[in-house]
Amino acid sequence: RAAAAVVLAVLVSGSIVLAFYLGEIAKQPKSPHEVSESTNDEYEEALLELVGGINCTEVTEALEKLKQGETDVLGSAVDVSRHVEFKEYLRGRASEIKCEVDESYFFGHKGESDSEESRAKRSWFRYCPTRWVGDGWCDPGCNTAGYRYDDGDCCPDTCGARRRRYRCGIAGYNCHQGQSGPPAAFTSTTRLCYRWYPDGDGGQCGGGAARQLCASVDQMTPYYRDDTDNRGGGCRMSWRIESSYQYSASWFRNVQLCYRWYADGDGGQCGSAGGGGPNGEFCAAVNQWTTYYRDDTDRRGGGCRMSWRLKLPYNAPSWARDLNLCYYWYPDGDGGQCGGGVSRQLCARANSYTPYYRDDTDNRGGGCRMSWGIKLN
Repeated sequence: RAAAAVVLAVLVSGSIVLAFYLGEIAKQPKSPHEVSESTNDEYEEALLELVGGINCTEVTEALEKLKQGETDVLGSAVDVSRHVEFKEYLRGRASEIKCEVDESYFFGHKGESDSEESRAKRSWFRYCPTRWVGDGWCDPGCNTAGYRYDDGDCCPDTCGARRRRYRCGIAGYNCHQGQSGPPAAFTSTTRLCYRWYPDGDGGQCGGGAARQLCASVDQMTPYYRDDTDNRGGGCRMSWRIESSYQYSASWFRNVQLCYRWYADGDGGQCGSAGGGGPNGEFCAAVNQWTTYYRDDTDRRGGGCRMSWRLKLPYNAPSWARDLNLCYYWYPDGDGGQCGGGVSRQLCARANSYTPYYRDDTDNRGGGCRMSWGIKLN
């Protein structure tokens, strides 16, 4: 009998503990994904019973009653174990009717509600206080067209376009189709520029063009005229990317503009100083000029092959990898001096070189017109 009594006592105690545990679980708030339509209907009825309506004033009044502990007026549909869920329902209703409510109703004081720990716990919320917009944290409730897709927080390309309060990606990304693209901070401040000067007879260079020619993104520079021949000296040429975008996006500081060349005949007609040497690559960081290339083609045998590229770091966003560096040209006289049989519009996607262009101007009539630019894909 004593043994049976002990067993019975153990079973009773275990049942009590299990019941308490299950009761505690029942008190834990559910995520919106776990709240059924019927539950929302219950909440709607509770709200109407509590304050009689769903305008901004009445939603705020309901939250104030919850904050003050007036739980006995919630009605039988909303027991004490579901107050957190009910507040989430009220927050959603407030968002729907464009009602700004104090976050202290949900999470206490403002500083506590803005901590990374609290934000992580609230990752499933479906409302959007204005101070969450554009802070680097992808908030589901803000990731809509009405909030400009959280002002870019939910897409790596747009989030990285400027400095944010939180590190981009800390809460993951949810980039909607059509969001990604070059930010205005890039397109409005970035230009590709070309400069030149003669080191001999100036009639061989420029064709009346300014000594520095620039083009904004998706445009081409004004044309430069190359007409080197047996006259003395040649033409010095250099390129760079001008931009202030590197102050908004750190990866852009590692972008470079590069060129390369080689001679397919008498090498004295082509050249660069600065240690690159024949067949070398010459690159310059943003806001710096490349080493000068010297164009001195004439009646000596062969010509000079030239090519350009936009060089990006490994962490460049997808929109940047879709950029093209382009070179356009056309002859204004004997076409045999220009191109070497290639297309008149030579473009290459970022990190790839354009096809080689062949420069072989000499004493034949006319010259070759040349232009450069960064084009959107």
